[in-house]
Amino acid sequence: MEMKRLIPAFIALLSMMSCTKTGAELYRGYYSFKTGGHIVIEGRYEPVVGEAKDTTLVRQLTPEWGQMRVMDNGDNNLKLTMNITAGSPVVFDAVVNNDILTLKPVTRRVGLDYGEGMFTVSGSGKRYEKTIILDLDCQGDYNYQGIHGKVKESHVSCIATENE
Repeated sequence: MEMKRLIPAFIALLSMMSCTKTGAELYRGYYSFKTGGHIVIEGRYEPVVGEAKDTTLVRQLTPEWGQMRVMDNGDNNLKLTMNITAGSPVVFDAVVNNDILTLKPVTRRVGLDYGEGMFTVSGSGKRYEKTIILDLDCQGDYNYQGIHGKVKESHVSCIATENE
């Protein structure tokens, strides 16, 4: 008699375990996102008049927000689209390994507090409950008003919350 009661409980436990999302399935959906942070640029300041000098400076990224969609692209591959409010859309190819989402590099225009740049952006992140937290990496050259340099460090986050 005891075995007859255990079988339904075991089946219920198995069905609950099968509802746990993993891999690409964990990320698919519609999200609202916001991105911000800063980059550190190492380069050279070459004024029109005066002596050139080496410099390191910090530039804040212009905050971006909008709607994100993460959709299946076969196996554990995904397409991640960012429809940026008042900006150009961005499309990343992505892959999931061990429940970590990795964005493959794309070249895109990034707004900064002083100027803008065409940077190669990539990144990785993880889902926590209904939120994806991405650490983005910007790489490339910076040229603005006599300052010429390269991105030395990137400190950029994207927080995407699943739409209900």
